[in-house]
Amino acid sequence: MIRSIYALVWREGLRFYRQKGRLFATLLTPLLFWLVMGNGFGNLFENTSVGMKSINYFFPGILVMSVLFSSVFSMISVIEDRNEGFLQGVRLVPYATYKIVLGKIVASSVWALIQALLLLLLAPLANIQITAGMWFEIGFILLIAAIFMSALGFVFAWWLNSVQGFHGIMNIVLFPLWVLSGAIFPYESAKSWVYWIMRFNPLRFVVQSLQEVLFVQYSIANFFSSPKVIWLVFFVGSASVMLIFTCIALVGRPDVRK
Repeated sequence: MIRSIYALVWREGLRFYRQKGRLFATLLTPLLFWLVMGNGFGNLFENTSVGMKSINYFFPGILVMSVLFSSVFSMISVIEDRNEGFLQGVRLVPYATYKIVLGKIVASSVWALIQALLLLLLAPLANIQITAGMWFEIGFILLIAAIFMSALGFVFAWWLNSVQGFHGIMNIVLFPLWVLSGAIFPYESAKSWVYWIMRFNPLRFVVQSLQEVLFVQYSIANFFSSPKVIWLVFFVGSASVMLIFTCIALVGRPDVRK
């Protein structure tokens, strides 16, 4: 099974490498958001409870945006593979359901993590110094986020018949999920129903954990005992496991959508 999953990961990597436009889009979109919003909002947050410049505050959210775009858009390949007949052939292999789901999710998560870590090299522009321990901590957080978003993207991709429909879901569901994660404004300052949506948004735990690592700079021992990281592992990790089992159940159904 490991070899089959590795083959799918390698296949997705080759596909990603050959699609240069997608590579630049998933890297440049978060970067442009960060530069435009960070400089556009300027010192808006400096005299608030946030207490820092906008370009600093937005940086953790931009890392999450990079993971979101890369991991979710990777799942477009599920629609393409199904329409081309690739998945129908692979499903004949023993344990194919598990291999397809785990291979797609692992591949998507790995490449999304690599892209986000490339953006992390720009942290000095936000006056953030990254230590060796912080690389591990941030990578751990982003990997959990990538698995969650890849599994979520897989569920949507399996139910949709077209890439256009997938982009529609991205605009209606997934992008607002990022906006309401605390990436642009802290959830404590939100009012009424927006506050409660943000409070139970899985991506909020990701953004807050990144903010804690980047701005508080815990040691690794303190990192794993942090309440925000514990909630991240419990809440987002549990949601990821449930989504993965949902993906396996969907792929295992006898009726393949056309």
